[in-house]
Amino acid sequence: MARFKDIYLDRRIPSYPIVASPRWNTDLITLNSGAESANQNWSQPFYVFTIPEAIRSMEVYETIMAHWMVVGGPAYTFPFKNPMDFASRSLNIPNQTPNITPTDQVIGTGDGNKINYQITKAYQRGSFVHYREIYLPVVNTVRVALNGVEQFSGFTVNRTTGIITFSAPPTSGTVVTCGYLYDENVRFESDDTFDAISRNYGIAGYSDLTLVQVPIC
Repeated sequence: MARFKDIYLDRRIPSYPIVASPRWNTDLITLNSGAESANQNWSQPFYVFTIPEAIRSMEVYETIMAHWMVVGGPAYTFPFKNPMDFASRSLNIPNQTPNITPTDQVIGTGDGNKINYQITKAYQRGSFVHYREIYLPVVNTVRVALNGVEQFSGFTVNRTTGIITFSAPPTSGTVVTCGYLYDENVRFESDDTFDAISRNYGIAGYSDLTLVQVPIC
């Protein structure tokens, strides 16, 4: 996380409406029989976020420029809330924070020895589940429960790794759950991103803003 600077875009920059596109990297191979084989190269998708017409005033243009300078264009990453997916439970309305509870997501079962638990989120359709490891949790929103009983002390939350560390290991069979809000780790698109912003704003009086997610390994 040497590239990460924990500084949000200015609140005057809108984050919604947005086009949030999760992308996979998949090799599709057509066999001699005509059948198709697929090889999924990534275990998790990465997102590209496009905010249409985000820059509509000189005030917003200047704060984008300041952020661009602070993070060195695409050199450093920074946190960004995806208004379509930023909580431990489903959203009723985009960009509106739902009621987080400490039992939203099951993140493990105690064995009497383990003290570190990775925050995860389950995406489920029927019997099929995709688990996503969550990084950049908003620390002061994280709520933790053991066997359904909320804990108010005895653990810490790592902002960058999304790991909850207990001061004492949960006993064997204890169900560990949590609820949370989280950010995405993003960067500006490329070194010439600001050229396009300046050109479009100068011509049309507005400009889109595109941010690219950077996976945390």
